[in-house]
Amino acid sequence: MNNEVIPGSDLSSSCEGVAVAPAEGSAGKPLHDRCVLVCQHRTCIRHGAAPVLAAFRAIAIPSVTIQASGCLGQCSIGPNARVLPDEIWYARLTPADVEAIIEAHLRGGQPVDRLLNPRIHQSFYAH
Repeated sequence: MNNEVIPGSDLSSSCEGVAVAPAEGSAGKPLHDRCVLVCQHRTCIRHGAAPVLAAFRAIAIPSVTIQASGCLGQCSIGPNARVLPDEIWYARLTPADVEAIIEAHLRGGQPVDRLLNPRIHQSFYAH
């Protein structure tokens, strides 16, 4: 797998520089409870990752940072997103899936089972 990022982009595969819990904010609250990394590498871009990122950014979610990332290493099942610090990975995303992730997971605390990455969340698929 080639991990070269799209030319001209400044993408990472982590939330460096983003204050993810348990970092403390001004009132003793986390600055950001979660960070969502949305892959913007070549294969994911070819499969529609840019509109997925735009869909996440179109809905304001308090205490959640949405960040474009470089390759997340799951190219064959992209577009992919990774939610930190939960370590929940989503695969084969479309813009239509984003609202379910925001409502169920980011606001409700329950990952969306049908969108979980089967390589990473194997225990879910083993039943």
